[in-house]
Amino acid sequence: YYEFVVKFKRMKNKLLIFYPFLLAVYPVLFLYSHNINELGHQLFWLTVMAGGALTLAVVFYFVLCKITANKIKAGIYSSAFIIFFFSYEYFRNILNKANKVMQVGFFEHQYLVFLCFWALIFIALFYFLKKTKSFAEINKFLSVFAVTLVVLALVGVVRYTAAGRQTAPDNLTTEDKKFIEDFKKKDQTLLPDVYYIVPDGYANLSALQEYFNYDSAEFAKFLNQKGFQMAKNSKSNYPNTQFSLAASLNMNYVDSTATEGSGKLMEMLRYNKVLQFFKELGYKFVVFDSGYAITNYKKNADVLFDGGFLGEFPLLVLRSTAFQPFFIGNWPIGYNLDNEMRKRILFTFDKLGSEVPRIEGPKFVIAHVNLPHMPYLFDRDGKEIYVAGYGKSFKPEDISAFLEYSIFGARKI
Repeated sequence: YYEFVVKFKRMKNKLLIFYPFLLAVYPVLFLYSHNINELGHQLFWLTVMAGGALTLAVVFYFVLCKITANKIKAGIYSSAFIIFFFSYEYFRNILNKANKVMQVGFFEHQYLVFLCFWALIFIALFYFLKKTKSFAEINKFLSVFAVTLVVLALVGVVRYTAAGRQTAPDNLTTEDKKFIEDFKKKDQTLLPDVYYIVPDGYANLSALQEYFNYDSAEFAKFLNQKGFQMAKNSKSNYPNTQFSLAASLNMNYVDSTATEGSGKLMEMLRYNKVLQFFKELGYKFVVFDSGYAITNYKKNADVLFDGGFLGEFPLLVLRSTAFQPFFIGNWPIGYNLDNEMRKRILFTFDKLGSEVPRIEGPKFVIAHVNLPHMPYLFDRDGKEIYVAGYGKSFKPEDISAFLEYSIFGARKI
């Protein structure tokens, strides 16, 4: 019995050092739970990103155990490192706000300021732990703190999952259904293919002429000859893509005050009326993975062009970490997220031109392309540029890159 008690106490002491691993998982859960209305269920990527964060914490903890020869110290240092690793995006936002108020030029040197700040934190932590005799209370606090954070994050995930919609809603009215039935009686061989191409942020033709002295007449003529419709003087009713798409795909205006910050807007996008119309008429739904949740129709698609690119949630997690600068822009090292977007755009245009036309039967195609939306990634000739991108300040002269990117988009279309 005595040996059992001794072994149990040893095991209990070992189990006490779990908070670094919970703190590693928490930022991923937090981002997921706070964006779940937009992201929907992406449990695969949640598992992958949480697993990656957990692996990082485990490796760092065991390395520090060897260095410090003290498991609690290793746990505290590991926790500090995890907070450091996942705090860059929040720190960057604070610096941006400070820069707007004080105009001290922090923007171009954020990462250096971030590293200096955390170096001071780690130095202070080192001296604090060196002078501390007992770590029991610190250990208890961190354990309770980590458990509380994870539980709060899980509540949002569980609540959304429990309230999740199992079947698509029926948005069609009695008149809509009668129209569909009458339409089905007509000659189905005359059904045209319908392409809804959304070059995100493209200016209307009058604006390009007025503000950039660029004549889009050739582009408009080409589209009209191919049977496309293009509104010459269109203006968006909304400042965000998700509202504009929700309106067009449901053939109705969107009450932004009633939908913003709720799951209703995403429901309008995922189970939109236009798609339901085409499905009822026997159309195949062809869609491209845009990398954005607002046009993520993987569950609804009859034909999906994916390309194997990273989704919106893993990008969100990666951009929150201290590795962010190595993923953004034209760094010579690291995994370049902007190259990922370039490849996705070229992939979409390539498949639109080569494979989509060969799909048999009437089809409804949605191609949402992040072009010429910032960041500006190509000039008119397709040469790679990186202007007004994530983490880079926008300058007035950068607007010329918008025109270059727009011309490139028109040529690809």
